[in-house]
Amino acid sequence: MCVPLSCYKKKLLVVDDVPLNRILQANLFEDDYDVLEADNSQIALKLILKHREELAIVFWTL
Repeated sequence: MCVPLSCYKKKLLVVDDVPLNRILQANLFEDDYDVLEADNSQIALKLILKHREELAIVFWTL
């Protein structure tokens, strides 16, 4: 049994309008983070507002 904080994955938001870029980035981080994806800024903003306390943002070329 693990301690809750040691089992907890922080959230990472990958924002990119190119699906392949999002897939590649998500695959890089999925072992260490709960990866959220958005293909535009409107979706990204909604996710940021929902998960703002535990969020890192990665931007690729948009």
